[in-house]
Amino acid sequence: MKEKGGVRRRGMARVVFLAHEAKFRALIEAGYPLLSIYQEHADELGIGYPQFTRYVNRYLLDAVLHQRKGATSARPPTATPRPPDPVPVSPAASGTKSSIPFQHNPDGGNNRDDLI
Repeated sequence: MKEKGGVRRRGMARVVFLAHEAKFRALIEAGYPLLSIYQEHADELGIGYPQFTRYVNRYLLDAVLHQRKGATSARPPTATPRPPDPVPVSPAASGTKSSIPFQHNPDGGNNRDDLI
């Protein structure tokens, strides 16, 4: 992965990861944990575990999840979600007149009875 003089070129880790894409996809589909896959191939990849998981999420899991969406699952279908309860609308918001008219007194101060 290192070029002449020990300098790494940007994007080379991604190239190495994608070169092993089929192998990683097969291991993930077989149920191996990402950490064990990374530990087995860390020397050849030359990247850290966080970057490995980002590459897996970007290049492998999206494709695996999209493939599984079309497949039938053995699980029973989940119940349809219940619609939310209707929110009561205040008379002022609905456009109807309220039984208590609004009165504003700028000189009222902080009297508790005025606020309630």
